[in-house]
Parts: sequence; structure tokens; C-alpha cells
Amino acid sequence: MPRKSIAGEMLGTDSSHMKTHELLCQEYVLQTENVTYTIRPKDEKHPVLLPIGEVAQFRLDKDKLRLRIEDMDDKEREYEVIAMTPNDATASSSSSATPKLAQR
Repeated sequence: MPRKSIAGEMLGTDSSHMKTHELLCQEYVLQTENVTYTIRPKDEKHPVLLPIGEVAQFRLDKDKLRLRIEDMDDKEREYEVIAMTPNDATASSSSSATPKLAQR
């Protein structure tokens, strides 16, 4: 049985490199008035670090979520939706209607 080390797991040198993918994968929470989306970048090899708490524009296109942040570079990027959770009535009435990003 191969020895596992914390550094080996983080760097992907142990045989269980799938754990490394899970540890280093960027997930974001996109909160709208009615739905909270958990999203992950489609381009896992070159993911862009998104600013947290910024206003974002997005659209759903088949199985992809296309996200754009004006104050960043105004480029549209593809994300996959991991989860969609409806917001309850009390939270949505007190929040703004503008979608905002948070890191998960």
C-alpha cells in the first residue's frame, strides 16, 4: 500500500490524485433573487479567479451557464451548474435582485 502524505495529496503525487482535483476545484455561489446556483468553471486547466461579492450578469444556454462581470474584463465565460437551490420567500424579499458571486 503506498504511503500518503498531505503534501503528496495536495501536489497530486500520490496514487489518489482524484482527491487533489476535489481540493483544488473552484466552486462559486451565484445568488439571484429566486435561485442560488453553485457553479464550477468549464475550463478546469485555466480557471479564472473571479472577484467575490461583485455584480455579475449571466444567461443559461442549454447545459451551460455563461457568466460576465463588467468590472473585471467584460468577457463571457462558461460554467457548469453543480446545484440549483430555490431561495425561500423571506430571504428573497430582503435581498437585491442583482446576482452576486461568492466563493464556496
